[in-house]
Amino acid sequence: MTTPIQPVTSVAASAPIAWVALAAVGDTAFDVQRDQREGLDGVPDAEALTILQQLRGQSPAERNALVSALSEGQLCALRGLGPEGLSFGEQGELFDLLASSLDGYNLARVGAVYLHSAAASLWGDSLCRRASADTTLAFLKTWAPRIEAAPSSMEVAAVGGDTVSSAVSLLAAQALAGLANHTRQVDEVLQLLAPHPSEAGRLQSVVGAAQQMHVSVPACPWGGVTTVTCHPEPLLRLIDASACATSRCAKASVFEWSAQLLGKMAVGRSAVPGLVARQGINAALAQSLTRLVCSDTAGILGALETHHGGGHGLAAYVREMVHQGRTNELRVMTEQLRCSHDACEDPVRHFNQHDAQGRYRHAATLGYYVGAVQAACQVFSSEMAPWAHPLAAIFAGGLSGGQGMEGKLWLSGGAVRALQRVAASPPLALGAPIVERLTRALKAGPQDDAVTALVLPHAAEGAPVEKKEAAIACVAAMRRVINAHGL
Repeated sequence: MTTPIQPVTSVAASAPIAWVALAAVGDTAFDVQRDQREGLDGVPDAEALTILQQLRGQSPAERNALVSALSEGQLCALRGLGPEGLSFGEQGELFDLLASSLDGYNLARVGAVYLHSAAASLWGDSLCRRASADTTLAFLKTWAPRIEAAPSSMEVAAVGGDTVSSAVSLLAAQALAGLANHTRQVDEVLQLLAPHPSEAGRLQSVVGAAQQMHVSVPACPWGGVTTVTCHPEPLLRLIDASACATSRCAKASVFEWSAQLLGKMAVGRSAVPGLVARQGINAALAQSLTRLVCSDTAGILGALETHHGGGHGLAAYVREMVHQGRTNELRVMTEQLRCSHDACEDPVRHFNQHDAQGRYRHAATLGYYVGAVQAACQVFSSEMAPWAHPLAAIFAGGLSGGQGMEGKLWLSGGAVRALQRVAASPPLALGAPIVERLTRALKAGPQDDAVTALVLPHAAEGAPVEKKEAAIACVAAMRRVINAHGL
């Protein structure tokens, strides 16, 4: 249906002369839906640079007032400023001026205009870099209702490319990425996107779109290979921004849905035939996830155990960390789960502690972690023997790397203090007997007690000191993860 757009007299009367050409678009009947599909010529090319020059001389309030006065059809004409009318650099400058000047409502209006244009990514980048934290929060509050029906990245790939909803979610991801180190705003956004930790909500769609998966279908139906490319740079920035949040549940959800991408890209076991990612992206994603976990290791893993009990994201993460040779970081996490985030509590007391509801959360979280590590080696590797050494290093080893090792690890926050405890503690003997025992245990299956025995707290003479109830909670969480992987 076409919608008549009336001329905006406030723009024609008070704005610089070049804006008259933009406002004049309102004199004609205009179909917003058609324009979003086909584009609009909009402002003559000769006027484009003049409009940019005039925007440079205006205050943020004046720019916001001008955009407020434009109808939806005239905003679509604004899209006609580029790329033909402006160079790439000039269009980037235009976006920077708008992103740093508009309020949240107008950012959403402009975002809808550029959503499916060739400049969508450039607009998202300007929004990430130039909008203030409070304005970005206001934008996301206005934008969030559009995300409701957004599919995951894999659903997008399955139908052969981008969809409207994935573009909506990607812009939300880019905006959220710009809130790094703004704790209050990040907390509000994550609560808005995932109000219920056990439900996917909108956050899963945002994380999925940030993976930027695109399908390339061969031109000839009888030949060629269909490939799926992955460019998750927006996801890396989103993960880093989420690390400053205070909600353990929200951070756990970001971790779970982001880490599952590692399972899709796993070496030798891609869940997506033809999936291609640039070199080093697995390591970059694992590093971002490590920084996220280190912001509250015990808390985030505890929330994962409670709300994402299958451990699929954690198992994929562990597999990639072992592939990258990062068992030192995993060893520090083991110590944090044994002795609290700062690794300063007695491991026996910590393991046997229960909450007001009588639940042994620390024991369950440790078991969940052990189960994910075992699932990683069982699911992602057909050869068990090479996993015996990493398992021993993760659960009982010292730290390797020599002088300056601390600066090479992907650790931050309380994990750095935990690192000092691990470095000062003598490792268990990791000679042939323990490796052989673990090899036999891996071949026997993940239910073997050999791995669990490395983790449960023991007295100096080796006798177990854990409460029966705590040990049951630990083993139950471990087996839940193992069963979820079909092992």
